[in-house]
Amino acid sequence: MRVDLVSEIPSLAFDKAPGMLMEASWDQNGDIDRASFLAEIIDGKQKIVETLPKLKGSKSE
Repeated sequence: MRVDLVSEIPSLAFDKAPGMLMEASWDQNGDIDRASFLAEIIDGKQKIVETLPKLKGSKSE
């Protein structure tokens, strides 16, 4: 896939890319922007307690 970095921010959406589990975007510096997860260790096991949104939102918003 070729993306023009000057005219648009490259983005992959899980509904358009087989095998993708979540949407991800990259800025002009190559830094990724995607949802993150906040986890706690409870009884020795990792538990996801919150999902943090992308910093810049998705292209569809």
